[in-house]
Amino acid sequence: MTSVDSLARYCFHGITKDWKSLLQNNGDFIIRQDRNFSGQYILSVKSANTIYHILMLDNYGNVKIGTRSFRSIEEFIYSHQKCNQDIKFGNSIIQLLNPVPLLL
Repeated sequence: MTSVDSLARYCFHGITKDWKSLLQNNGDFIIRQDRNFSGQYILSVKSANTIYHILMLDNYGNVKIGTRSFRSIEEFIYSHQKCNQDIKFGNSIIQLLNPVPLLL
């Protein structure tokens, strides 16, 4: 099972109900825990004025989005945000532009 590592921790919001208020602009994203399934992480991202929620872990606890697998959540974020790789989700193309930090 993966854990939230250093880069992902920056935009990790745990179990939150405020995700709508956090995602203001297209490209804003957070990582959060699923409140219904322990150990599952969700990428919530705003794109084309729509908020998408994407499960990040497969049945074996590996980070997998679509057909691509990653060693960690950090590698996933780096690949998509820092290297400008789009996420294909259904018929949509999503970009991770702005991690929304957890404000303590």
